[in-house]
Amino acid sequence: MSLTDTQKSQIQQTIANCLRNKFQNYEAKDNLMPFHFRLLGKDRMALYLFMQSLLTTFDTSIFEPVAAALAKTQFAKVDLFVENADGEQFLFDLKTAKPNKGDFQKYKQTLLEWAGIAYTVNKNAKIHTLIAIPYNPYEPQPYQFWTLAGMLDLQEELMVAERFWDFLGGEGAYIELLDCFERAGIELRPEIDEYFAKFNR
Repeated sequence: MSLTDTQKSQIQQTIANCLRNKFQNYEAKDNLMPFHFRLLGKDRMALYLFMQSLLTTFDTSIFEPVAAALAKTQFAKVDLFVENADGEQFLFDLKTAKPNKGDFQKYKQTLLEWAGIAYTVNKNAKIHTLIAIPYNPYEPQPYQFWTLAGMLDLQEELMVAERFWDFLGGEGAYIELLDCFERAGIELRPEIDEYFAKFNR
């Protein structure tokens, strides 16, 4: 199922709003970096520092709201705890593309706790707890599962990139979502340029 033009527009607007919100709430640190400023320019250094801040919070400030918006196209309940028409619940924990091996023990514990809580509420519930990784940094090669070895059932407890986004939005959603990000970037480019140009004034 492809996304409708209205759905694409709503998702693109979600992306744009998330980035605008980040700009409004971002406090540029007044770090004195005289060599960097002179070599690269204050605007480029400001952009670099902003990007570092954005990448640190990308999962929560961008991917989570976009995933929730996309899930609304397919599921009755959203917010990364989605339920299909048959009453099956899918509880996603969205993680960075390159998590540390040690973190997966914590992730597994979180999944087990979620399942336990859900079954306490309804012992007959149909629950799926999964780790979601929004993109594959190794593409076109398969995602490198060595960090997950023995920690997760890779078919039942993990969705990466296209599999995750297509699950939420239907077949082809991943590709359409990439287009939404590109269109949002084009729409925001003048605002981004204006924001960082002030650092050279």
